[in-house]
Amino acid sequence: MPQQEDSAYRVEKRYLNIAKIMFLSSGANGQQPDEFAEDIASKIEELTEEIVDFDLEVYPLEGGYIGHAIEGAELVHKRTSKHAFRRQIFDNWSRTCAYCGEHADTLDHVIPRHKGGLTVRSNLVSCCRRCNGSKGAEEIWSWYEKQAFFDQERADRIQEWIDQDF
Repeated sequence: MPQQEDSAYRVEKRYLNIAKIMFLSSGANGQQPDEFAEDIASKIEELTEEIVDFDLEVYPLEGGYIGHAIEGAELVHKRTSKHAFRRQIFDNWSRTCAYCGEHADTLDHVIPRHKGGLTVRSNLVSCCRRCNGSKGAEEIWSWYEKQAFFDQERADRIQEWIDQDF
């Protein structure tokens, strides 16, 4: 007789480029529908690498019935979506390195991935290969302030970029 597996869930990171989620909920475990939906949405974001567009709608159920419909669904190939995602970042920085101002041909994770940095728009800046290789996994400000090309205006722009809520 085969041994039954433990009822634990296996979670793997998946790539999700566009997430449009509609919750029809009366809440769960004493949470309000909005709180419940936000918890689920944050878990989805944690498990994905490259969400380009995230839209969340909550329709509370209060004993009534809501008809179901899916509108405006469109399948976008991962390659196309990833290209658009990268192009938006390069375009925002006018294809210049966020750190030194030279021509940029890479993207840099402001907070490195192995230190918990996500591949999300607010954690990526356009970057030249020299700066990307030099910074590596260092903390951005301790590395950047030591550079001969440090510029306070660029530093302020980087900070504004990473503080944005896309």
